[in-house]
Amino acid sequence: MVEKLTLPEWRLFLLSECLKAYGDAYENTTVFRATGKDSILCISDDDLQYLNTLVREDHCEGIRTALRKEWKFSGKVVDGGKGNYTICEYCHKREIRYQYLCVNVINGTWLKLGSVCVGRIVHGEAKMNDREFSKKYVSGLEAMRVQKMKEAETAIVEKPMRQLRLEQHGRIGHATKFLRENGHGDDTFYKSLESQWKAGKLLSAKQEKALMSLYTNVYNKRVREGVVTPEPIPTTATPEEDIENNIP
Repeated sequence: MVEKLTLPEWRLFLLSECLKAYGDAYENTTVFRATGKDSILCISDDDLQYLNTLVREDHCEGIRTALRKEWKFSGKVVDGGKGNYTICEYCHKREIRYQYLCVNVINGTWLKLGSVCVGRIVHGEAKMNDREFSKKYVSGLEAMRVQKMKEAETAIVEKPMRQLRLEQHGRIGHATKFLRENGHGDDTFYKSLESQWKAGKLLSAKQEKALMSLYTNVYNKRVREGVVTPEPIPTTATPEEDIENNIP
């Protein structure tokens, strides 16, 4: 007996190009796809019974095969940080710290998944229901993650501090100069980062992200007000710049 599509499989199906090959399913799911990925990820068990009336049972295995062809694990993993968890975008149940990024190779949609759900996308739910296979697959995936993170940490340690500061300087210098000129020079958060930078220390990834988020909000507001003209943010300083003398 062919199993009907599960709720996570429907999330994947609605985000996939192969949906267009199934007329009833494509034409009658417009409401679910109305606002894109966010609305699709929010479908629930209450929607499942209706959704499964839109495809014939003998089409389900063909849909699963098509999904495995469209969706691939990118090899990229994002560490949300200790205590920072997000919901897996496939099962919508597991809270995950390590986000394994899968991509639809046809339309470019990305999903953040837990390690088990990567296997469900790559190999299918039926295969991952085999405990031995699932355990082996997840162990291999997590070993790959650990190795990649060790390599990244080693690369950071081995880079000279001056080079790392040079890489941050273009973004941070531009953002802090703009914020200071637009009334945020006395902001406590801004001043703490400025003090840290002037002391010769790097900003952490989270600090830089927070700084750039503040800059973006203020910058976009000034653009809307017609005070500034949109321009690209520098990504790095040039080697010729005197990084010590040009620190904001």
